[in-house]
Amino acid sequence: GAGKVTTSGSRAPEYNAGSVSETGFTNSAEKWLGEGYTSHSNGRYVSQDGMRQVRYGSHETKSPNNHHGHFEAYDKPAQQGGRIIENSSVKIVPDK
Repeated sequence: GAGKVTTSGSRAPEYNAGSVSETGFTNSAEKWLGEGYTSHSNGRYVSQDGMRQVRYGSHETKSPNNHHGHFEAYDKPAQQGGRIIENSSVKIVPDK
């Protein structure tokens, strides 16, 4: 349920942020990242200011029964070696 926190190593705690439709995920990701975001390897998309990231790669799309994505925030720009301090995971369900 909501509020479940998973920690692994030095990663930020992962919050279960519920579920969203495929279209809802795409729309939310574009809003979270804003204009001018960049695409990186492993399905990482980083906002222009380097403070926000969406993770949606093969792990997220190929996990059996666990299609999901991550909305993450950095403590300082990713380009300056920022650390992820916020990680919200959403389950992605097919559009109706």
